[in-house]
Amino acid sequence: MTASALRALADRVEGTEPSLVFWHEVEEAVRDAIGWYASGSRFTDSVDAAMKLLPRGTWAEGTLSSPSTIEVHSRTALEPLGKSTAPTPARAIVAAALRARAAMEDAPDWGDIRGSAPGATNGLSSEAFVRELRENWHDDD
Repeated sequence: MTASALRALADRVEGTEPSLVFWHEVEEAVRDAIGWYASGSRFTDSVDAAMKLLPRGTWAEGTLSSPSTIEVHSRTALEPLGKSTAPTPARAIVAAALRARAAMEDAPDWGDIRGSAPGATNGLSSEAFVRELRENWHDDD
């Protein structure tokens, strides 16, 4: 699923009354996210199952009352990757996890930033550039 499709599904998880089409969309997102099939209702009804949708290296914080507000955090991001308020804790976790996955889809990877600063190493290889930085670290005197 694309990042925009994940965000749209998160919106529906927060507010839509469950239906067969809705469960099918959640199942598709689960398959894409964690690579295995499970009933969509399992994830929106169970906090334990919903937690499995969190991206690797993230954690969820929030309230487990009704309505629930959940934020998904990562050590590499200053702001929450995903945030949700939903009627149940499981649905809030699912929506926040889907938004976090969408945020991670939007983030650039190495291929997106490689070559974005041509000439930054003054024609040196990466290894030679780093070696020169290390050797001349305190030559500012």
